[in-house]
Amino acid sequence: MDYISYHPYDWLKDPDDSNFIEDTKKLKNLIMKYGGEHKMWISEVGWAVRKEVSEQEQARYLVKEYVYALSTKIVEKIFWYDLQSGQDPNDREQNFGINRWDLSPRPSFFAYKTMAKNLEGLKFIKEIELAENIKCFLFGNDEKKVGVIWKTNDEEDALIMINKNLKSLKVENLYGEEIYVRDGKLILLDDPQYVKVGQNESFEKVFEF
Repeated sequence: MDYISYHPYDWLKDPDDSNFIEDTKKLKNLIMKYGGEHKMWISEVGWAVRKEVSEQEQARYLVKEYVYALSTKIVEKIFWYDLQSGQDPNDREQNFGINRWDLSPRPSFFAYKTMAKNLEGLKFIKEIELAENIKCFLFGNDEKKVGVIWKTNDEEDALIMINKNLKSLKVENLYGEEIYVRDGKLILLDDPQYVKVGQNESFEKVFEF
């Protein structure tokens, strides 16, 4: 057996509110107990755009799910379901696409593109604890480090101070648009954002003053 495939669908939940990481670790332990060491692939995962999940939420959930999966260091590959939606907006099975039926891109298409651009070739390093309602996952290689950061509480604004004097510091939103940090204040959103520094600067210095 080359790998174990599973589909961790959670139709309506924000990944922040799911048991994805715990369930993945339990599955890994079960596989180790009865089948030995095998690679694990998520060969399907996705959210359908309907009245319960907006296009914006689909984009947000996509990035969060990938980041959570990669942070386990258990999941080797992830495959989003799917590319193109069908014609019936009322049929859940026809509305998982990151493109609409006419192939016009949904926000999730651009979110996927931005995530791939920023995380390609990087390995998960660690989760950085900043506050109870803030998630920050650090990825990197010999050339750059990227933190994927968002807030988890919809009802509260989250603002963090970052060291804007770092020469290589760049911040992008969910869709790859650059965010200009004024006065060292970064407003965190439900949407993941990308905080990037070059190889010669420590990511931890982003939050040091």
